Amino acid sequence: MMKALAIADTHVETMEQLIWLQHVLLPYISGVDVILHAGDAVIPEVADHLSGLRPTHTVCGESDHLPLRWSTPQTDIVELGDFTIGLTHGRGGLGELAELIDGPFSDVDAIVYGHTHEPFVGRIGEVLLVNPGSPMSEDVSPRNTSAVIEAREMLQPRVVDVIRPMPHN
Repeated sequence: MMKALAIADTHVETMEQLIWLQHVLLPYISGVDVILHAGDAVIPEVADHLSGLRPTHTVCGESDHLPLRWSTPQTDIVELGDFTIGLTHGRGGLGELAELIDGPFSDVDAIVYGHTHEPFVGRIGEVLLVNPGSPMSEDVSPRNTSAVIEAREMLQPRVVDVIRPMPHN
């Protein structure tokens, strides 16, 4: 069995926030093989720091600073055990995800995406969709979340609550 921690929309702009992100994710990082970041990390140090904890795959989102957008793909395909996961930030909702299934993600078992800050687990046809929500943002969702995806006989995602971030000074 393999496990992935799926995160998105961390919106980290300072080193203090990056330390807090590690703090809120630490209970989950220790039990996973890989981290999947579905965009809007904002500063490049997020991916660098997470990569020091576990192998990390990151795609860019619209809020990422230019150096991160230039060096990070918009989509990625990641193997998790016997399964293939498409990774994207997303912008256009389920319609956009359906287009990806008909295009670059035509052979994936799941898509991990972000953008809405709201956790979601569902399907389009046979493709599992996982939006982990946001572990840091307080603006949209009433809770902060990530997702743990276990690759067993099938992919088993579960949204997990994380503690709210420190208030901004």
